[in-house]
Amino acid sequence: MVTLLFIKLGEKYFIKENRFNYANYKFNELNKVLEFDLIFFGSSKSYCAYNPAIFQNNLNVNTFNLAGQDQTLDVTSFVIEEALKKSKPKLIIVDVAESMFFIKESDSIFTNRKSLQFPTYDNYGLSFNKITHLKSIYKGERFFYATSPIIRNHGKWMDVFNCNYKKSYLEDKNNIFLSNNGYIGTLQYLSNSDLKEAEDLDQATNKLLKTENPKVGEKEIEILKNIKNIADKHDVDILFISTPTIRDYNTNLSFYEDLEQVFQDINTNYLNLYKEFDNILEPKDFKDIVHLNYTGGSKTSQHLAEYLKSNYDLTSTMASSNSSLNNNITYHLLSNLEHVNKIIDSSFEFNKEIKLNELGYFEEGDNRFVFLMKLEGNLFKENELDKYTGFVRYYKGEITEDNKNVNGFPLKVIDINKDKFIFARVLIDTSVISKFDVFFLDKETKKASKFLTIKDLKFIKNANL
Repeated sequence: MVTLLFIKLGEKYFIKENRFNYANYKFNELNKVLEFDLIFFGSSKSYCAYNPAIFQNNLNVNTFNLAGQDQTLDVTSFVIEEALKKSKPKLIIVDVAESMFFIKESDSIFTNRKSLQFPTYDNYGLSFNKITHLKSIYKGERFFYATSPIIRNHGKWMDVFNCNYKKSYLEDKNNIFLSNNGYIGTLQYLSNSDLKEAEDLDQATNKLLKTENPKVGEKEIEILKNIKNIADKHDVDILFISTPTIRDYNTNLSFYEDLEQVFQDINTNYLNLYKEFDNILEPKDFKDIVHLNYTGGSKTSQHLAEYLKSNYDLTSTMASSNSSLNNNITYHLLSNLEHVNKIIDSSFEFNKEIKLNELGYFEEGDNRFVFLMKLEGNLFKENELDKYTGFVRYYKGEITEDNKNVNGFPLKVIDINKDKFIFARVLIDTSVISKFDVFFLDKETKKASKFLTIKDLKFIKNANL
């Protein structure tokens, strides 16, 4: 009994910080102050594809993406069950893919996909429901490792002794991720090898490819029925969805064709986005052959939002203006910079490749500001921007070396509503800056562009943060 109490009270300090850990932490915090209308579940395909800010903007619904890396459907069913104990959304959307059903039993405990499920379970305290789920997946030593992170994550003992268990995931990844409410978008694009695989795309979706892959079996159907039963038990509507990937498009389309029939047979709503692939996406919308990048996620989210608007009544009277929901890059882009504090709104030419029409900012978190830079026109070539690094330089007080702060950022382009933006995230611990510079440096020649300089800049901090 004492051991179980120690595990229950102490295991939260041994959880390794990762994407799902941070998402679940934010979900629990926000769930205390607002009601979610729409929640997404599934694997990393889901959290790269469905951006809550777009559903908030288009449908006026509070949205969260509670998907987890490499999550299998039996683990997803557990996450859904735990989430619905705390929240009663109008609709849950569960991503389903051919690769999400089963894990090979013969794989090694430390290297197989079963070990990748541990971090998901770690976020939930020891309970009868958790033990029941774990017993259905893990046997013998595997079950022992899966029950609690205290023994498995022994490397965290020193962090716990030093009281170093702050939830800080994503804080240092300022210029790579565009995140909000569980969603993760990146500005990466396909590698050359992935582009080769993308060339094989046959976008004749009215003639789904027939392959040697097996059809949906009885065990798969039981998993889907179980998830539906969990939603029915909590009186929550459910939509299953398959998010397109380049890999499955080239190899597994027949599986999704069969899946459509299965959902018809069990009288459950299903949206097969592979049938809309060529209407929504193109290879440049992917960061790799499985995951969408920020642009691809924007397109897929916009498409799904329109589908939901036509097929579901989701309008919320409880939609929140909570800054955690709407204070992100997507929100500000969709609002056409209306809610961004403008620094300049006229053209400034740094060099022949880089010219800005607007520069604005907003506070994304405590003292973390995002600077949005709207590029002039569409005549520039994005690969020309790759040879530059952007810099924000600012001085607090007297303009001296001791007061100088410099932050670099990559020139990755966000394409929203035909406008193109680059952005930088900068931690600034004061609201008054005596001198603020933006410039760009050629990586090869080390030659700097012209400087955009602003004197005596007073940052407006968000009052509701």
